Amino acid sequence: MERRGHRGLQELSSLTKSVRSFLGPNKAYKFIFNEDTDDCTLTCSAFRLLEGLDLSSAVGQLFNEAVQVQQKTYKTGTTTLFFLVGAWSDAVLECLHQGVPIPLIVSVMLGGLDSCIREVLTLQECVNNLLIAEDFENQGNNNSVKTLDVSHDYGSESGHSAHFPLDHKKNIAHQHGAKWYPNMPSCWINKLSHSRYFLDAPKETPDPSEDSYDIPSHSHTLSHLTKALSHGNQEPMEMVEEAVSHLFKETQKGHVNHKNFHVSRFHVCCLPGLSKVHLKASSGYTTLVSPDFVSVARDLEGKSLRVLLLDSDLTEGYRHLGFNNPTNVKILSQAVSSEGVISEEPWLNVSCRNLRQAGIELILVRGNVCPSLMSLCCHNKILVVPQVKQNVLLAFSESTGAEPVTYLTQINESCVGFGAFVDMCVSGNSFVTAGENIVVNIKANRLNMVTVMLCNRLVSMLQILEDQFWSCLYRLHHAVQDQKVFCGGGAVELQCLSHLRKHEEADDGSFNSTWSWMSTTGKNYKSFIYRWLAKGWFKYLTALLCNAGDYSTELDAMTFIQNELQSLSCCDSPSEYLRSKYYENVLANQHLSESPRSMLVYDNVTPKLEAWRSALHLVLLVLQTDAEIITGSAAQNPILNTGFLKAGYHLL
Repeated sequence: MERRGHRGLQELSSLTKSVRSFLGPNKAYKFIFNEDTDDCTLTCSAFRLLEGLDLSSAVGQLFNEAVQVQQKTYKTGTTTLFFLVGAWSDAVLECLHQGVPIPLIVSVMLGGLDSCIREVLTLQECVNNLLIAEDFENQGNNNSVKTLDVSHDYGSESGHSAHFPLDHKKNIAHQHGAKWYPNMPSCWINKLSHSRYFLDAPKETPDPSEDSYDIPSHSHTLSHLTKALSHGNQEPMEMVEEAVSHLFKETQKGHVNHKNFHVSRFHVCCLPGLSKVHLKASSGYTTLVSPDFVSVARDLEGKSLRVLLLDSDLTEGYRHLGFNNPTNVKILSQAVSSEGVISEEPWLNVSCRNLRQAGIELILVRGNVCPSLMSLCCHNKILVVPQVKQNVLLAFSESTGAEPVTYLTQINESCVGFGAFVDMCVSGNSFVTAGENIVVNIKANRLNMVTVMLCNRLVSMLQILEDQFWSCLYRLHHAVQDQKVFCGGGAVELQCLSHLRKHEEADDGSFNSTWSWMSTTGKNYKSFIYRWLAKGWFKYLTALLCNAGDYSTELDAMTFIQNELQSLSCCDSPSEYLRSKYYENVLANQHLSESPRSMLVYDNVTPKLEAWRSALHLVLLVLQTDAEIITGSAAQNPILNTGFLKAGYHLL
């Protein structure tokens, strides 16, 4: 089939060209100019870049859907997905140009990806028995640390948990050249259940009959883990580290695990125009209030307040979903008095009376607030905070006992909360302000909430800083939830390249298929398809090393990769080599004095593998669609009408 006929794949390739500079720790910023509004946005995020691309076509919408799902689910890995979609689109186009049958491209690439995923599981590190320091400025004090426990209780019959060290030298000594570590817990088995483009991966379980090895666990501070997961975003990751410390210090929990570490307990307050001296994390809910409420906040400061949580808009016309007034009915009155006379008392007066009678002093509203009611509340010394996210309302509901309501008419004593406090944020002798608004901090007893205040004098940088903070927080979250991380810095991608090269060189032409014609044809094309599948990771790794500052040209990076592949092919244990010598070789090119141990990089497991799968499945889905448009033969082709491709197509 001619390559030029596959316009969908060509469009995917062109859409992804601009994301190359976003890979690696040293990202290049891009300006996105909107010709319709003349607005200009600064970004270094693939997800934000997507907002500036023309995605009106069918292929653009499929691509947008795939990236949106990755971002919504994981908040990380979108750049990897973005890049590999383009790289594998080019690979498929080259296979088509060489006359490779489409069923072979689909089957061999899927098999190659699954084989690589099974291979890179040997590069997982189990995050276990880590330590969180109470004082991050005094990391050397072993007496001031608490346990950061991210392990499950596996109920081992021997009574011992399986510990897997982050100390690579000790890990290598006990690896024994196996894909699975001895006594591996069930959490080690990777489960990807969110992608809509692939079927469930085959499950593997460790063999309990294998010999047991005593693998000593190694203790690390939270600072070490966050640094390895920062991916160049050091400042946002430091804020994550500080926020986690505040959260678990406030809740008096001595350890962090997959059950009590939730990203919903973190809030971000962006303060435009302020210098970085105000950048900090603090317990409670920090937000901006209008200058009209300055005197109200000062009067309420230090008092225990009665709080009302409104899970709706605080407006006269708001109706709960499903209870909107019919358009063809005219309302003559809102209420009837006890004497049976129609009451025309304004909604504002009724609302204020209800608030005064309930003794409400603080209102947190999820939506908008009527400006007139805001003025009346200000006059009655009631602090109203609009646009409060639902996770914040939940945190205050748990700590104050307040039950969220939808309308003010639902107010009763049981839904009012107690024990909220308002503090004015001060710097020196003056209040902290952002524009005309005043910064206040709202707390409560046992409030499980931490706010990170992000500041920058350049307003355009605030969105970037916020995106980076959430990305870093979710990386730590996934590491705790998965209880494992990948060796980073390109080690996983290099393992895939080495694995596919071995398959390419040792391929005997066999092909698992019941179709005789495919078995015969596969002998000629299988190694060729493997080669082009590998080139996607080769391009990725080249861009990663160049953007990391290790190499000034792509030629130097490609030469380094080829040398590493040659070294991998000569060693008995590729995993052992990648855990030790690969980091040393990367460090040697940086001409730095740090030891390889101090510059380790970790990647999340599930988001990375999900990005790989989603990228390839999207490319193959577009390949199928192109083939149906060009030849109309897909309806008669049983391969393209079965499996994940057809299911993924309908799920979109």
